[in-house]
Parts: sequence; C-alpha cells; structure tokens
Amino acid sequence: MFLSHCHLPPGLLTIAHSLDHEHERQYNLNISASDHGIPQRVAYQVLDIVVEDVNDLPPQFDPSVYEMNVTEHLPPATFVGQVTATDGDSGMVYIREEQKHLT
Repeated sequence: MFLSHCHLPPGLLTIAHSLDHEHERQYNLNISASDHGIPQRVAYQVLDIVVEDVNDLPPQFDPSVYEMNVTEHLPPATFVGQVTATDGDSGMVYIREEQKHLT
C-alpha cells in the first residue's frame, strides 16, 4: 500500500513513501464511504493516480564504449558510424552532433 492514513482528517490522502514512475506508472484505488444510518449506506469510487515522470535518469550509451576506424584522406562529411543512447525516463533521447575537425 502506498497511501498513509494514520491520524489524518477524513478524506485526506497522502503517500507513505516516494513513488517512482519507472517502477509503477499508475495506481488504481477502490475507495468506499459509509454512513452510520440504518440501514447503512455505502458509496464506492475508483481513484486513478498517475505518477508523473521527472528527468531523474541520465541517458545511457549502448554499448558504453565505441571504437570506429577511419581511413586517412577521406573527404569531409564521410560517414564514420552511429551511436545510440536510451533513457530510462519517458522522454526521448537526442544525440547532439558536434562538428569537430581533427587536425
């Protein structure tokens, strides 16, 4: 259970521990409310809680080490290779290409 309910005013929901979007993206709670009448009446409500992602994980290159060989005297803009990275967060990974001339 991820909700804490000790010593709280009725209807107030708080989390009992930190939530992690990468671990669990959504929680569904079945909530009931009852009165003290005779006969007792009960109402039910489903509460969907969506855990929003924050950018807490850095991208990871796969593989972690790249080695590419380049033949000498190739013209500028010759394709050398490609790198890939993934991000554990729900965002996309952008690989920025920096133009550097080797001399």
